[in-house]
Amino acid sequence: MAPLTNPYEPELFRLCLQSLAALAGALPPCHTLPCCASQAEGRGSWDTEGHFNPQPVDTSGVTLPERLEFVVNKYAEHTHEKWSLDKFVNGWVHGEQLCEQTKVHPLLKPYRALAEKDKEAYRWAIKETLKTMLSFGWTSMAEQLAENYHDTWAKRKKAELETR
Repeated sequence: MAPLTNPYEPELFRLCLQSLAALAGALPPCHTLPCCASQAEGRGSWDTEGHFNPQPVDTSGVTLPERLEFVVNKYAEHTHEKWSLDKFVNGWVHGEQLCEQTKVHPLLKPYRALAEKDKEAYRWAIKETLKTMLSFGWTSMAEQLAENYHDTWAKRKKAELETR
C-alpha cells in the first residue's frame, strides 16, 4: 500500500464515515457490485406459502482479524451515539421504561453506560457486516479500516507523548 500523502483530518474522516454509513443504509437491497452479484444472487426467497425465507451469507467460517475488534467497538459506539442523537432531535428523552407515546427510552444514555448485552447487540451487527465483507473478498477495505483506526490512535498517542 502506498503511503498517504495527505495528513489525516479527523473532521473530514468523521464526515466521510457518516456519509458512507448513510449511503450504505440508503442502497436498495438489489444494489450490488457486479463482482459480488453471484455471491448475493438467490439470497432470500419466498417459501410455498408466500413467507419470506431469509438466506444470509454464511459467515460461520469467517473469523475477524483481531485488529478489527477496535473498529467494531468504535463503530458500535458511533452507531449508538448517532441513534441517540436522532432520538433526541425527535424529542425523545431518557427514562427507565420505554414509552413510545411519551418518547421515553431507557437506552438514551452514553454507550459506556449501556449494559453489556446492549453493547453486544451493536457489536454483533457490525461484526456480521465485516464478516460478510470479508466473505465477499473485500479484505482490502476491512484492512484499510483497521489500519486507519490504528494510525489514528497512534497519531493521538504520539501527540500525547510529545506534550509530556
